[in-house]
Amino acid sequence: MLEDVGTAVARTWVSPFWPTCGLLLVSAVYLRGWLSVRLTRPRELPVWRALCFGGGLLSLWLAIASPLDALGNLLLTAHMAQHFILMSVAPPLILLGAPTVPLLRGLPKTLMREIVAPWSSTGWINKIGDIVSHPAVGWILMNAAYVGWHLPASYELALRSSSWHEVEHGCFFFTSLLFWWTVIQPWPSHARFTRWLVIPYLLGAGIINTTLSASFAFSGHVFYPTYTQVPRLFGLSALSDQITAGVGMWVIGDIFFLGPVMLIAFSLLGGLPELIRRSESNLRAVVDWQRSSTWCDFLAQRPETRSCTSICLRIVDQAIAALNAEQQAKFVKELAGFVETEGVGYDIASYRDAPSGLRIWGGATVETSDIEALLSWLDYAFATTISPLMILGVAEEPAALSLWSAGSILSDRGTLNHSIEEVALMLRSFSDRTGRPSIAPV
Repeated sequence: MLEDVGTAVARTWVSPFWPTCGLLLVSAVYLRGWLSVRLTRPRELPVWRALCFGGGLLSLWLAIASPLDALGNLLLTAHMAQHFILMSVAPPLILLGAPTVPLLRGLPKTLMREIVAPWSSTGWINKIGDIVSHPAVGWILMNAAYVGWHLPASYELALRSSSWHEVEHGCFFFTSLLFWWTVIQPWPSHARFTRWLVIPYLLGAGIINTTLSASFAFSGHVFYPTYTQVPRLFGLSALSDQITAGVGMWVIGDIFFLGPVMLIAFSLLGGLPELIRRSESNLRAVVDWQRSSTWCDFLAQRPETRSCTSICLRIVDQAIAALNAEQQAKFVKELAGFVETEGVGYDIASYRDAPSGLRIWGGATVETSDIEALLSWLDYAFATTISPLMILGVAEEPAALSLWSAGSILSDRGTLNHSIEEVALMLRSFSDRTGRPSIAPV
């Protein structure tokens, strides 16, 4: 019986007359305008923009005409997939088509001259346009619609009433157009604020999506009673269906928010050539510093094999080189711990299975000036960390080496745990026991 229900629903393809006619009309107007404008603006309106616009309209039609619409009455997962298309697939695709100019140029000239032109030149129309296209308005309206229509009372109302269901879909689609307008900023519009602000704009929406999705996944009870009263498909209980829907909204929804964040950050950083330039600049700073360093060298001796992102260094100071592998690793841990304690750099010790040394992240997310500041601190950290060893004469005194290796001078946290006076007392005791000078030349 349930299989018959599922099969019947899967075959439920509808073609709502007025929405279908409207989408076909918009397609024809856009294509007419795109062909006209492309003659003089081929760079602004390449073929891929027309394909995006057509794909957006097609996905919008599929959301309301495919079996998803009927399945949404039986499965919350299907309903959330439909909402996802209406909010995160169709709107951005349509805006990627840069629809403003093609749609206006595609209208009949009489209509443009008699109606559109006079209306668009009035002050109040421009003011309304400025208000609805403001980033804050789009963000608030989209998230209010998203959260508001998923409250149990409003969601159940949309399930019971086809009219309210259509209102719900309209709210999702049109508020999402306003939201994605700020993200995509379709030609010929201009951004009102710096593009860097689009990153928190998207992350804020992602946080709301995560909160709502997590509530579906972890609440432990069914939010919408209707789904407990309808035939269950695919062996999913109402609660399992809700958990599946929540996980899908969470993962896929956040991908659609975080993906543009990465793309925008990438473009603002100058794209791949700029990222490479910044990384190479960071590596050059380390190369210049290493040339004058007496204690540090590159792990990769051949310059062409050095990474400009994960810059690996080894300690070549004679006193440290004389230590065994375990003692060298301890020294590096002390040095890295000192730098971290000072809040200068974090996780700069080499990988566990790599030779003892340092590893500096030199990727494009780091400024060269920060790398240069870190290098100065490394010189200071090395001098500070090696001082007790040089005082004890570690390179020449096996007993002193045992004293240091046991942790009497340096703590496991990478900081000095004795004052100079305490070290002096240790040295005198050490000298009395061995009968040999405890001060090594520095």
